Amino acid sequence: MSTKYVLAIFGVLLIFIGGLFYAASHSAQSSVVTIGEGYINVESAQFVRSNMGIASNSGNKNVTYEEIATAFVGQVGSGDFKLHKNYGTNFGDTNVGIYTLGNGAKAHMATTNSTCLIIQLKNGEYLIVGNEDTQAIATSFSQNVYKLSPFQ
Repeated sequence: MSTKYVLAIFGVLLIFIGGLFYAASHSAQSSVVTIGEGYINVESAQFVRSNMGIASNSGNKNVTYEEIATAFVGQVGSGDFKLHKNYGTNFGDTNVGIYTLGNGAKAHMATTNSTCLIIQLKNGEYLIVGNEDTQAIATSFSQNVYKLSPFQ
């Protein structure tokens, strides 16, 4: 095989791998967490699943104080919080989309960190968010929405 063909194949592979990195980082950056008095809202394109071009659910997950069973800062990735992606993005510690947890519960996730704010809802589902400063998210959440349980 000639050198020009090897270089062409290598170039195509680099473009493909770069596209994967871009998609993973772009989906995490496109998630917006808003904390207000009595609510947390997460907006993410990864919360929308397309079935033949028809969106099956909203790109927002809004949770009010009344819907919360418990909330705490914890680790995801093992045990009850082992992650099984239904749809969305997972790349390293970046997990954005809809997941099934190790305990069988459904979770809306928007995190770039294994240390997350974990919110269990009264209906059994979870909202899990985090970034490089998860503690700041948790502090704001605790002050405005729901008092956190001790670290679990």
